[in-house]
Amino acid sequence: MHNALLIPEVRSTILDYLAADTGKGGQPRISTSPNYTQPGAGQKALAALARTCRTLSESALDALWCLLPSLEPLLQCSRDKDSYVDYDESVPPFDEKEWNVVLRHAPRVRELIVMKSDELSIKILESLWFHTTVLLPNLRKLHWNPHEYTNFLLIRLLLSPSLVHLDVHLPIDEDGIEGFVLGFLRCYHTFCPKLKSLHFRHRDLNRNSSSPVAAISRAVCCLPTLEALTCHALSEEAFLHVAKSRDIKKFSARLLHHHPDDLRRFAESITLDCPLFENLRVLHLRVCDVSTVIPYLKSYHQPFEEISIEFSEDPSPEILHEFFTALSSPTRQQSLRRVKLGSCQLSSGSGDRRRSRVATKTAPSSWGALYSNYQVSVGRGNTSPVHFEVLAPLAGFSLHDFEVHLNNPILLNDNDLGRLVQGWPDLETFSVTTEKEESSRFVTLMGMLLLLARCPKLCRLKLCVDARTVPVLTPEESEMCNMVIEHLEVASESPIKKANVAGVAQFLHEHFPSLTGVTCPRNYGSDYPGLWETVNSRIKKIRGLVNSKDSENCYVDSNSDSDSDYYH
Repeated sequence: MHNALLIPEVRSTILDYLAADTGKGGQPRISTSPNYTQPGAGQKALAALARTCRTLSESALDALWCLLPSLEPLLQCSRDKDSYVDYDESVPPFDEKEWNVVLRHAPRVRELIVMKSDELSIKILESLWFHTTVLLPNLRKLHWNPHEYTNFLLIRLLLSPSLVHLDVHLPIDEDGIEGFVLGFLRCYHTFCPKLKSLHFRHRDLNRNSSSPVAAISRAVCCLPTLEALTCHALSEEAFLHVAKSRDIKKFSARLLHHHPDDLRRFAESITLDCPLFENLRVLHLRVCDVSTVIPYLKSYHQPFEEISIEFSEDPSPEILHEFFTALSSPTRQQSLRRVKLGSCQLSSGSGDRRRSRVATKTAPSSWGALYSNYQVSVGRGNTSPVHFEVLAPLAGFSLHDFEVHLNNPILLNDNDLGRLVQGWPDLETFSVTTEKEESSRFVTLMGMLLLLARCPKLCRLKLCVDARTVPVLTPEESEMCNMVIEHLEVASESPIKKANVAGVAQFLHEHFPSLTGVTCPRNYGSDYPGLWETVNSRIKKIRGLVNSKDSENCYVDSNSDSDSDYYH
C-alpha cells in the first residue's frame, strides 16, 4: 500500500469522495425497489476495497453503509436475492443466522431514508415488530415518509437515543389528527433526547385546524436545546418559544395564519436584554406581509447567514427599501450569504407568465449547503416600479447568489446592474425577473457581458435582457466569457428581433462556451418566447446537439397562433 494511504486524513478524503457517489442525489444502489438505481462507480469502488484491502476494509464498509436510501440492503446481505424479490404480502422474519448478519452491518448505518415508494422497507420493519434489539443502534439521521397512514406506527422501531436529526411527514389533515400520530408527538422526545434538528412536514392546515397546530406546537416545545427546526404550523406560544431560544440556529415556519399585527406585537414585546433569534443563522418564514418581519431586524443584529421570507401580499417599493435597510447592519453585511423573499403564490406556480415559479431549495434540498444567495418574489398588491435605489442597500453585502422575482416592474439598466454587483466578486447565481416587464429599461447584452466580467464565478444566470441589438465589441470585451454556465434563462418579455436571432445565438455561444441551451417561459400574446426558442435551437445546432433538419423543424414562426409551434 502506498505510504500516503497511511495518513488517516488522506484515507478519509478518498473514502468520502467515493461515498459521495452513493448519496441522496442519485441513490446509486443495487435494488429491485423503485427508489433504487444501478450502483455508481463510487459504491463499486468501496465494495471492492472492502473485499480486497485489509487496511481499508472496515473504513470502506463504514462509508458504504453510512447512508441507506432503503432497508433493502439488509436483505441483500442476509438472503439470496431470488428469495425476496417476489415478496407480495410480507417479508418472512429473519432466522438466527440471517439476523446475526444483519446485526453485523446495521451498526454502520448513520442515515436512513424511507420514502412513499419504498414498500419493501415497510415490510422489513413489519417483520421486526417483536424484536427487542434496536435495528439501527447508531442511526443519526432519519427521513420518514411512508405511503399509508397505518405504516406511520413503524417509526417506533427506528427511534433511538443516537438520533440527532428527524425529518417526519405527519399524516394529519384539516379534519384532525390520528391517535397514533398524537402519541408520537407527545413521546418522540423521550426516545430521541439528543435531537438537534427537527423537521415536521404535513398538509397545509386552515385557520380552524387548532388541534393539529396545538399538538405540533407542544411537541416542538419539548426540546429546549433544539438547534434546527422546520415546521409548517406553529402557535403563537411556540413561535415565541423558538424566537427566545439561544440554541436555535436554523428556523423555518409558516405563519400565514398569524395576524400581521400580532407578529409586530411579538417583536415589540422583547427587550434588548432578551433579543429574538439571538444566535440564529438561517431564517425561513412564510408570512402575509413582509413588513411584519422588519421589527425583528431593526433592533437586533443577528449574524444571519441565510434569510428567506415568503409573503402573500406584494410590498410597496418603500417597504422593500425599508426591509433591505433594516437587514443591512454591519454585522449582517459580513455574515449574510443567503436571502430569499418570495411570494407564496409565485413559488407554487408552474413557470409561465400567469403562474411563475420560484426556486426555494428545498430541497432535503433543501435547503442544501449554505452559500450566499438573495432571492425576492412578490405576488399581488402594490406593483409600483422598483428602481435601483430600492435595491441599493444590497450593494453592501458580499453575496454569492442573488435572485429577484417581482410582480413590480424592475427598472434596471446596465449602469444600475454594474453598481449593484460591484461588491459581489464571488457571485454564483444571478436571477432578476418580474411579472410585469412594462419598462424600456432592460439590461442589454453588453450589460450581461459586464456582469460576467465582475462576477467570474457566476454559474447560474436568469434575467430580462434586451437583445434587440447585438453590440460591437472591442478586442478586450471580445475576450470576456464564462466557462461554467451551461444553461441561460431569460424572462418572457425579453425583447429580441427576428432578424437578430442568428447574431444573438452566435454572441451567446462565443461568450458562454459551455452553453447548451436557452429557455424562456411562455407568454401568451408575445412573440419573444418563440424567438428565444429559435435562439436555443441555433445554439444547439452550433454545439452539435441537434442536426440541421431538427434545427429547421424547431424554427419558430413568430406570427403563428399555435402554442404547439413554439413549445415542444
